[in-house]
Amino acid sequence: QSFTWIWNWSQNYTDFTFNVNGADFKLAKQLAIDVDKFATEYEHVVRPYFKEVSIADVSKMNGAYAHAFNDGSKIELSNHYYNSYDKLAEQLAKDVSSGWHPEGITDPASIAVHEMGHIIHASMRRTQGSFTGYIDYTTDYGAVYAASSKLDNIKGSRKISEYSLKNNEEKFAESFAINYYHPKTNAY
Repeated sequence: QSFTWIWNWSQNYTDFTFNVNGADFKLAKQLAIDVDKFATEYEHVVRPYFKEVSIADVSKMNGAYAHAFNDGSKIELSNHYYNSYDKLAEQLAKDVSSGWHPEGITDPASIAVHEMGHIIHASMRRTQGSFTGYIDYTTDYGAVYAASSKLDNIKGSRKISEYSLKNNEEKFAESFAINYYHPKTNAY
């Protein structure tokens, strides 16, 4: 398989840009699969706004692996990390080990899931959390907000991650990733 497969896949989305030139193929393929799943599962919520995934120069990323735009329109991936699966996996493992990112979530694909959490959060802000007719907020996102809400009163011992303490957006995205990978746990 090659980037031709990714290009052909991206042609299914005429209103969406998937430009991952320069990315490691294994990372790009997993990203395409995850974005496809995400766009299909939450189509009515995010599709009107979520328009692009692309590689960005590391100088724009402020050290981050990736960045989602606040309006929910775009995810940018750092060319520094996304050009090597091994480099990204190694750095993520270090960040998880240090407590910077959630325990037990060492799959490099979790970074894209985290960024998709930002896209969902942007949609929630636009609709004041109401996805009536599309998503059952209490079952689909109740767990995410329950985990996030607990952090409002916990400033130390039992936190999702150090990064989740940065602001409400990161708290939600880290919670979204945990709920995605461990939906049945009450660990947080």
